[in-house]
Amino acid sequence: MYNIGEPSMPPLVAQWAVIDQSTAVMASYQIVIALLMRERLGIRQKVDVSLLDTVSYIEYLNNFVTLLAGREMPKFERASADPMRNYYRCQDDKWIAHNQPPGEEKWQTVCQLLGYPELIQNPRYNSRLKRIENSTELVAIFDKAFATKTRDEWIRIFNEKNLVACAVNTTTEAINDPQMIANDYIVDFEHSVAGLVVLYEFCQFECTVVIR
Repeated sequence: MYNIGEPSMPPLVAQWAVIDQSTAVMASYQIVIALLMRERLGIRQKVDVSLLDTVSYIEYLNNFVTLLAGREMPKFERASADPMRNYYRCQDDKWIAHNQPPGEEKWQTVCQLLGYPELIQNPRYNSRLKRIENSTELVAIFDKAFATKTRDEWIRIFNEKNLVACAVNTTTEAINDPQMIANDYIVDFEHSVAGLVVLYEFCQFECTVVIR
């Protein structure tokens, strides 16, 4: 809760049982390793998992930095983050995330696509370090640019230039994503009582039933 959100926000709740589900995955992994050890070496293993263990692992990087630096891991702040690895609200009030690798070629392409070619040679932004140092004003410029087109328009434009960009999906958008369907994560199933239902398959062994 403490690490979610930006510095000015109060602690935020993660949706539903994220740690519970992650702990089940950790348990499955440990069971497989224990079986392998028994088969290969004849050594018995005790499988021991906990919610605390799992959340500590998920928070590994934050814990590591805090231990190493002796201070809290700073929260992500969009305005002060790298403008080339950030997320923006589009004209249709939907969000896009883009994450471009370091390099002047990608910077120049993004500036051209956003309609700000004059930024390319601007001495305040002509290196990655300078772009991060002046991120607050640059993120504000990008905000204005992304607000001129819809999210899907921007994704199409970025994809055409082989730039890394994706939608920040709602849950409804995520479960209807073509890749979710193509990979059989969402499938139709004829239930003996409920009739036609939609199944969400997780790792091919766990599923949640939703009545259509």
